Amino acid sequence: MFLHPKTRRTPWQHFVATSVLLMGLGCGSADNLVEGELVDEPFSVEDSNPASRMSEHENHLMVSLSQESSEQVHMVLIQIPEISDRTLHRPMPVGSGLRPEENKPWIEVSRGLKDISYRSDGARMLAMEVTDFARSSTGFIELFENEGSYAGFVDITLDEGGYLQGIFSVEP
Repeated sequence: MFLHPKTRRTPWQHFVATSVLLMGLGCGSADNLVEGELVDEPFSVEDSNPASRMSEHENHLMVSLSQESSEQVHMVLIQIPEISDRTLHRPMPVGSGLRPEENKPWIEVSRGLKDISYRSDGARMLAMEVTDFARSSTGFIELFENEGSYAGFVDITLDEGGYLQGIFSVEP
């Protein structure tokens, strides 16, 4: 669905991605799909209801997309610090999250074996034994806001050589 990161993108391709995001915001939500390559294997997360949290004290948006199969869990965690100080509707360069002084958004990607347990009250607890993990190294996140909802597009290269591209929409 998305372009490999080594493919040169034209303004037209960025326009189409932006249009899809804006239409999704106007209709209430967009698909939440991130796909690419993690540790030389295809990676995909489609989440109809991603978790999100806005830390008002730290002004930090966190978005978590996850998908589970019978044996595995795939997760994408998007972190955008000091969101109110950022210019939206244009690409924001990403970092790794390892140097807080850079103050750049970052993404963590993981794949692992699923482990389900149940609390004494019967609540299902999902955990994961991580088998593959990577952080963003280069690329960008583009973020749009409409009446408290956020939609975004990610196009990043991972520190282990893989890549991710995708869209998300949340109401923190």
